[in-house]
Amino acid sequence: NRVEVDVSGNVVDNLGKEEPVPGYNVQLTIDAELQKVAEQALHAQMEYLRKYGGSPNAYAGALVALDPNTGAILAMVSRPTFNPNLFSTGISYKDWREINENPFHPMDNKAISGEYPPGSTFKIVTAATALETGKVTPEELYYDRGYHPLVPEKGNDEGKALGSINLKTALAKSDNVYFYEMGLRTGIDKLEEYSRKFGFGSLTGINLDGESEGLVASRDYKRRVFDEDWYLAETFDATIGQGFQLATPIQLAIATASVANGGIRYLPYLIEKILDQNGKVIKEFKKEKIA
Repeated sequence: NRVEVDVSGNVVDNLGKEEPVPGYNVQLTIDAELQKVAEQALHAQMEYLRKYGGSPNAYAGALVALDPNTGAILAMVSRPTFNPNLFSTGISYKDWREINENPFHPMDNKAISGEYPPGSTFKIVTAATALETGKVTPEELYYDRGYHPLVPEKGNDEGKALGSINLKTALAKSDNVYFYEMGLRTGIDKLEEYSRKFGFGSLTGINLDGESEGLVASRDYKRRVFDEDWYLAETFDATIGQGFQLATPIQLAIATASVANGGIRYLPYLIEKILDQNGKVIKEFKKEKIA
């Protein structure tokens, strides 16, 4: 309904009424049952960490599940959350303060915006870099002493030595020293190159606001930010997803999916179809290869 008002806000003329028209419907790629299970699993894990895992502030987390053959998002969870209905009629000061001052930032979609050290999940990238550059074969045995001889302070958890291991065992046991050696062989420049091929350090392109790029460890980054040279110990950190490395949960999901599907990186998407009020498909979204 359109009206004309004077300077005091009084209605002086009715300019006509336009009847509302139903908007389009959106069909998501989300699997409702999987979404429910994912939310329960994340909640249970954070609760466990607070009670028994030595992490009393484990109130923030994210989870992403996608179809590796299409890039379709099947479940996406970010915690903590908030009730969006509070904004529908004008949020109260009390409710806004609770959301805005929450130190765990409930309004951030951590699945796409949270930047975290990827840790041992990144060893897949280090392994792929060493294999693709011919610096190792799956069968080659490397002797793990529990530490790397070139940087002895860099070792496995509690200094545990696994002895002669190949790539498969190193991945299965999440052995640090083996991947330090792979970093030594490939160098940080090649590791940076292949990290970017996996999609790290750039937006995935998902059609949601607020996505973060993460950070790929590199000589250039350290020089620009700290004006310092690069050290071998920092290469070792990078190989196991620590040091300067930062990734979003969705980047990790896509990188893992590209290994599972044989090396294809698909554009992640949340909308499957847009339909009018009669159920007619206006637009349909399908898998899109990006690398």
